[in-house]
Amino acid sequence: YTFFENGKLSGQGKFLKGLEDSTWQWYHANGRIASVEEYQKGILKGQRCTDSVGQVQLTDCKLYAEPLSSEKKTIGQLIREYPLPSDGAGKKIEGFVTAEIHITDKGELAYFKVLQADHQALDSAARNLLAKQLKWSPAHNHNRSIHYNRTIQLPFFIKPYFQDVDPRLFGNENLYRQVTGGNTSGLSRNQAGTIWGK
Repeated sequence: YTFFENGKLSGQGKFLKGLEDSTWQWYHANGRIASVEEYQKGILKGQRCTDSVGQVQLTDCKLYAEPLSSEKKTIGQLIREYPLPSDGAGKKIEGFVTAEIHITDKGELAYFKVLQADHQALDSAARNLLAKQLKWSPAHNHNRSIHYNRTIQLPFFIKPYFQDVDPRLFGNENLYRQVTGGNTSGLSRNQAGTIWGK
């Protein structure tokens, strides 16, 4: 069993050797079923979704989803398309920015703070990038809108780090290893982008 902060039931199911197994049910905050998921040894085999008023969702049934900007882009996609700053000699400045971000379950950018940047110009670039994105489609978890409150590392590089993925791109090393199997060969830019900050 898992519970919302107010004590109401959030989800229920069983584990087999530490992995989700059989039927799991997840609930909206109002108690209605959000998602019924069928697992076999931790692998999702099927999912049925209903919205918060009980209507069956034939489309837009989300297991997990990052928040999307008003341009329907993930944070990773926004960064990849953002022009890199240059130094006095015209050389592009590359590096990482570590930041805290909170996007509410209503899609509002409630908080953004740069914790560390490899260069002051990258600090400014990250702030400018996120300042323009005030409205988001919220993140989803088991077909429910959720608060997205993460410490994430934002990579600003000319050459994408997606053929030889640096684990620092991922906020959760366990998830990184789940998705890549510890082997980054063949990981596409889109696959990498889908798990940033989780």
